[in-house]
Amino acid sequence: MNPNKAIAYFKPTWKSGKAPDIDLSNDDLPVDKPYCDGLSVFYVLDEGDHFALIQNRHIQEAGISVEQLNKYGLENLSQVADEITMIEKDELIYFSGSGNFEASLLLVEKVWNEWLVEYCPNGYIAAIPARDILVVCDQKDENGIKKLCEIVERVWPTGDHLLSKSLFCYERNNWVKFENHEINGINRVCPPLISLYIE
Repeated sequence: MNPNKAIAYFKPTWKSGKAPDIDLSNDDLPVDKPYCDGLSVFYVLDEGDHFALIQNRHIQEAGISVEQLNKYGLENLSQVADEITMIEKDELIYFSGSGNFEASLLLVEKVWNEWLVEYCPNGYIAAIPARDILVVCDQKDENGIKKLCEIVERVWPTGDHLLSKSLFCYERNNWVKFENHEINGINRVCPPLISLYIE
């Protein structure tokens, strides 16, 4: 298994989601970096018919650090971003492509610092209710934010590969939880939803 080809990938953090069904040694645990709001960055290899998680033993065998793995993962995810289609519709920007990495594109800085700046000049609010769903709007677009909440409400709790029922805002090159968070005079809270994490 070659960690150099790993792709950074959002999954629910073990602690806030469903724990593994079996006890694993530290070597067999998947490598992850906590991100925010119950999400962590994991690292996967595309094996064709499935994704294999990079485990601690893989980076030990390769002689690399978690930081190096993260660098590889983000670089490879950036290549995935080049193949994603972005569609502007009804004040929102929808991401479509792989069916696996759309939500993880929050981690690709060029998307937010270069590609979409002219579309959202006041900054971004994003919804990632499932791994294949990423929808964003401008931070000052109250109607767009309302639509993001409606998208989350439609997906939870019965969607596949759920990630988060929160909205996120882009601040200083990082995404932070937007729920109960006021930006530009807008204090938008999505409707209360059942909190479930499904792998």
